[in-house]
Amino acid sequence: MSSGQSKSRPGSRKTRSTQSTLKQPATQSQVAHVPQPSSSSQAHVSPSPESRGDAWYKDAERYWANIPATVDGVLGGFASLSDPDARGNAEFVVDLFADGPDGGTLGGKRKRGMGRDRVCDCGAGIGRVTSTFLLPRFRHIDLVEVSQHFLDAARESLREQLQGPQDTAGDGVAQEWLVFVRSGLQEWMPERGRYDAVWCQWVLGHLTDADLVSFFRRCLASLRPGGLLFVKENLTPVPDRVDVDEEDSSVTRSEVHFKRLFAEAGLRVVKEAVQTGFPEGIYAVKTFALEGKDGGESGSEGVGR
Repeated sequence: MSSGQSKSRPGSRKTRSTQSTLKQPATQSQVAHVPQPSSSSQAHVSPSPESRGDAWYKDAERYWANIPATVDGVLGGFASLSDPDARGNAEFVVDLFADGPDGGTLGGKRKRGMGRDRVCDCGAGIGRVTSTFLLPRFRHIDLVEVSQHFLDAARESLREQLQGPQDTAGDGVAQEWLVFVRSGLQEWMPERGRYDAVWCQWVLGHLTDADLVSFFRRCLASLRPGGLLFVKENLTPVPDRVDVDEEDSSVTRSEVHFKRLFAEAGLRVVKEAVQTGFPEGIYAVKTFALEGKDGGESGSEGVGR
């Protein structure tokens, strides 16, 4: 499963940040109800993805292998939402950088702000989020994507974008290099302390709850002091409901469900906002900035290399 290309369309679930696509809310036949929390920190999962095992991920990979490597393709026909999406992302992070207002501490809510050295675009797809949002803000970008034809398209388009005077981003951050990694997020093993930020958009619906919690913990361990994990996803409106899309092997979770998984992974939300400028009739899209419960000063154990 790819991160940047995630299959969640705006509103549908799939809007790939590439990858995910926006979807319409599911019908009753596509709904799975999630059990209420027990006394422990068990993951709350829709039985369908878990019961399918590796087939869940292989089916998703096959689905995206047949999707055109275009903005309209990765956004499920919602190419017009790419610009408002990028603006929303830019507005969301402006006060989180260490060189920004209050040193990125959100008025003392955080111990330190986020750096600009290296970011990972998870489920990078064709590089849409990297191109429209991350390039002007970070010096180094790792793009993780499971679909080879999307990675090839991202490499080509970004090479063209970075030729000549465009090598320096609009805010003066010199772009030095890009790293392209082919991997599904359920298998991706980031290096400990590598990133100032990890960006996940419209892709996490491809992970089962158990794999998503494990992924979150690996992301947490990969963050530098002051680093943040970003999650931008479609949300179902009912707390105990998970919408399942059998076509692309993905689910849409509720905000309550996500926050339960954040807590299980040792994360706390430091900022959240609903994306504006999207049409009515699709799922709500929300962005979360997360750090470790200890304030982001240390990551999880046993992760990285």
